[in-house]
Amino acid sequence: MSINSDQFEREMRYQAMLAISQKMHNEGLLSADDLKLIEGYLREKYQPIFCAA
Repeated sequence: MSINSDQFEREMRYQAMLAISQKMHNEGLLSADDLKLIEGYLREKYQPIFCAA
């Protein structure tokens, strides 16, 4: 599979935002429900190639 620079950029942004959200959840700043909502929003916004649905 070959990805273009736009897809790569979206993937990197998705992974970065996901990591930040998960860290906030681990620190007790986000509930599990909030994290789930954020993950869905991030998947919709960035349309990553590599994500666990």
